[in-house]
Amino acid sequence: MKHFSRVASGVAILALTGACAIAPTLEEREQAYLALSDQHFEDAVGIIDDSLNPSIQIDTERGHRDYIFSWGLKNDQFFRANIIRDSGTVLIQGYVLVETTGDFLRGTSVSFAHSIDRRDVDRIGFDVSCNASVCVHREDVVFELTREELQTAVTEAERLGERTLVFRIQGQSGQDRDGRFHVGEVKALLTAVAANSLQK
Repeated sequence: MKHFSRVASGVAILALTGACAIAPTLEEREQAYLALSDQHFEDAVGIIDDSLNPSIQIDTERGHRDYIFSWGLKNDQFFRANIIRDSGTVLIQGYVLVETTGDFLRGTSVSFAHSIDRRDVDRIGFDVSCNASVCVHREDVVFELTREELQTAVTEAERLGERTLVFRIQGQSGQDRDGRFHVGEVKALLTAVAANSLQK
């Protein structure tokens, strides 16, 4: 039995080593991310248009997952939008998933490197999961955006030859959370919102 455990452990270590050996480097991951096409993000947009729901729901969550391994920290960001059926009003949010091993971020505001003004953020969910060696703190953070702000930021980014809209969430814990939205993701969201708008 002990021999089997050692063999199984050895196989597990070899498999993990092999997985690590074939995992792309941070630079390779970033280059692949920047190379994603506008069409890729358009194809990945999620739309739920159920007449029994009070709004048409749109999100870009499937466009890109900003982490490799399911067992690692899952920091990610995407957009979600709701088009209210009664009024045609469009509500857009940036949605940021934050996982840390130190402490909760407790974000207060978000600022962008582009033309989008600084604004408050809301923490809509939080949880902590611990094992014998580490605790992972998860927070779900959102902030409001408008179509006009996003379009202006995309225009500015494209004029500068940039492929991302970079942001920073300021935290009360002494940590910040940096992230970015792909320009193609922003454009795909705006296209989907325009195509499903009730104010045509």
